Amino acid sequence: MQLERAHGDVAAKQDQAGQAKTNADNAKVAVENSTVQLKGHATERTKMINQLDQAKLQEQANAAIQQMNEVVNTSDVPSLDAIRSKIEDRYATALGGTELAQDSVQGRMLEVKRATVNMQGAARLQQIRASLGSASAHPALPAGANW
Repeated sequence: MQLERAHGDVAAKQDQAGQAKTNADNAKVAVENSTVQLKGHATERTKMINQLDQAKLQEQANAAIQQMNEVVNTSDVPSLDAIRSKIEDRYATALGGTELAQDSVQGRMLEVKRATVNMQGAARLQQIRASLGSASAHPALPAGANW
């Protein structure tokens, strides 16, 4: 009887060992499945992080483009044509000021003084020629002639 009991214990132990081996094999398969799932989740996480980074970069690019459009569309920044027009206006104003100065009383007085100096110079030249006796050889310059 002891022998039968010992054989029964051995058989039970063998069954337990077989069951433990089956459980260990099942655990190994579960670990492998978990590893595959974990790698899949890690890959998906990496893809999502990359997609999030791309979205952030696109948002920044959109914001920069919007800021540039706002700068271009504001009336504070003059266009090249507006700058050209302002320069031409300033140039025309300066030319007009010069013409007005020439037509003004002071401009006329300068012309009179210049004519007077020219006449005095011509008269003095005529006197010098007359004193040298060569007045007939060189005719006098007209009163309004410029030098």
